[in-house]
Parts: sequence; structure tokens; C-alpha cells
Amino acid sequence: MGMRIENGGIPIAIFAFGAVMLFASIYLLQNLSLIVGFGNAAIALANAYKVNLTSNATISAVVLNLPAYVLSVRLAFFLITLSLIVFSVGALNIFARIINRESLLITASASFVYLILFYMFELHTTFQYLTIAIYASTALSFALSLYLLFAKRNKPKLHEAKSSIFINPKTPYTNLINLEEGLLSKLHGRLRILDMHFDSAAMENLSILLDGNEKNFTDIEILASDARINSKLKKYYREYASELKNKGVNLSMRIMNDEDASQQHERLLIDDSTAYKIPPFNIINKKSEHIVRVSSAEARKRYEYLWQRASKIENIEGQQQAPNA
Repeated sequence: MGMRIENGGIPIAIFAFGAVMLFASIYLLQNLSLIVGFGNAAIALANAYKVNLTSNATISAVVLNLPAYVLSVRLAFFLITLSLIVFSVGALNIFARIINRESLLITASASFVYLILFYMFELHTTFQYLTIAIYASTALSFALSLYLLFAKRNKPKLHEAKSSIFINPKTPYTNLINLEEGLLSKLHGRLRILDMHFDSAAMENLSILLDGNEKNFTDIEILASDARINSKLKKYYREYASELKNKGVNLSMRIMNDEDASQQHERLLIDDSTAYKIPPFNIINKKSEHIVRVSSAEARKRYEYLWQRASKIENIEGQQQAPNA
């Protein structure tokens, strides 16, 4: 299970440190290659100008067979591999926005081994500042990976919602408690609800489920069709929006056009890091159905597309009476 990135600068720093390590490793390998390259160049020039060099044909062979040189080359390739690991994991952490325990262990281990090998075999560069940058980058990459790893281990399970919740139609009250404690209280950030038949009863359920958990959210968005829009829902919406505003939370609601509404069948509940397939919100505690986690990336993409095409509820003329649920 992934962990939401709250310290966004740390993954970027690990990515940057990996880049420094990769550059330094390639630089070391380049320097080692130049040793043989200069030897071969000297041989070529000597042959071209017919200069007699003692055993000039064996200069490259001698260098290439030196144990220290062979070991250095192998170490350089190994360091490139380690730095690529740190660099790649850092990049994945930034773009995927997810850090898991495995990636942190890999990054910490690769950084630690790189640091030890670089120090033990005295693989210093000709530039003092680059050597210092290598030590600093590997040490900080190791330290920050451990920091995130222990932060994840000791983090309160505030954002670890259940992956599946079963709704028993025979226990509607208990279902509300389970939904509040096992799901809604674990969500955070920008809460998005996609429910074509969201109505006044759904608004009542939402207020019950969010009671005491409003501080977890910055924005709450509701996306519905016009099937259940009426004066009662608009009244509930205005009152609840005013109440949430006093608590520092923005509530907004938009209505899908007929084309989008007719093609949308799944109901979704989405926060900053997770997404769930849910039953109708007006009977979310009564319908016999599993609430299951789905792909958050796909859910957000679909929701954002529909949200941008929808109209604000304030601009929709509602029906006088809502259809029965």
C-alpha cells in the first residue's frame, strides 16, 4: 500500500541526489577510460611518426591488466547501477506521487552501499567540490530515505482507509458508523463525489458521515445529473455550504449535461490519494453492496473530464418535486 507524499520536497531531493551520483559515476568511468585512451593515443602517434617506444605495444595491455584498474572499472559500473536505482526510484516517487516501503528500502540500501564503496576504495575525483557533492548526496539520500521510512512506520493510520466495506441492508445505522469510521474519517484533501442521483437524502447522509471530520478536507465537490435536482436539495446545499464555509471548507456542486449523465454509470468517491466505487449516496447505508477501491488515476481522470463540462447547480433550474429514490 502506498503512502501519500506530504513532504513533496524530499522525493525531489532524492531524485536530485541520484542525478549527482549518476553524473559522478559516469565521470569516474570516463576518467578510467581516458587512462587507456591516452595510452592508445601515444602508441598511435609513435607508430605514425616511427618513434621507438620501449614495449609500446604492451602499454594498453599492462594498464588493462592492473588489478587496481580492473577493480576500479568494475566498481564504476556498479556505482552507475546503484545511482540509476536511486535516480529512477526518485523519479517514480515524483511522477507517481506514491512512496512505498519497498522503494524506500531500495533507495536507502543503494545510497548506503554507494557511500561505503566510494569511501573504502577512495574513488575521489579530480575536482574537490564534486567529491564533496558525492559524499553529501549519498549521505542525504540515505538519511532522507530512512526518515520517510520511519515516518511511514510511525504515521498514525489516519489515511489508511479500508480497501473494501460491505453494506448490510439489515443494519443501516451500524453501516453509517462503519462508513464514517472505516472510510470517510480516513479520507483527506479534496473530496469528490460522483453520483448521478445525488439528492437531498444524499446530502443528509453526507453531513452525517462528515460530522467531526470536516477538518480533513479543503474542498468537497459533488457531481450529479439533473434527475434529482429540486428546491429542497438546493436549500440543503446552500445551508450546508454556509456551514462548511464557517469551518474553512468549500462545498461546490455541479450538474452533468444529459449526454455525460447518460453515459456515466459508476458512482465514485475520490480523495487526494484513493478512489472508491460506491452505491447511491442517498441509500449508501442501506443497499447490499460492497464499497471497493478502484484505480484512483482513472477515477480522477474521468471525474475531472466530467467536472469541467458540468454546470454549477446555482445555474440549474430544479424541479419542484424530486422523484422517489
